[in-house]
Amino acid sequence: MNPGMLTFQAHHSLIAVIAVLHTVASHGIARSTAVETAAFHTVLAIPERVAGWGYKKTVPVVVVVVVVVVVEVVVVVVVKVVVVVVVVVVVVVVVVVVVVVN
Repeated sequence: MNPGMLTFQAHHSLIAVIAVLHTVASHGIARSTAVETAAFHTVLAIPERVAGWGYKKTVPVVVVVVVVVVVEVVVVVVVKVVVVVVVVVVVVVVVVVVVVVN
């Protein structure tokens, strides 16, 4: 496997993981299990695919994948929390306005 192919596979694995996280965020884990399993199998297969290149070339790819996954998970969680907080604040403001007006 040449370095270009390695980069191509890593890039597509990252896209798969990002797509999974967005799917889970939109549809919930139960509906996303099949997609999630497929994407994470792709990511876990990276070390096997690049085993011929040795430790030094394999580890950076795996580290990049892990970092992107962690960042995406944090972003998804933070976005969901922010959305919930905004909704709660809007509801509270509406209730207060209605109470004050009446």
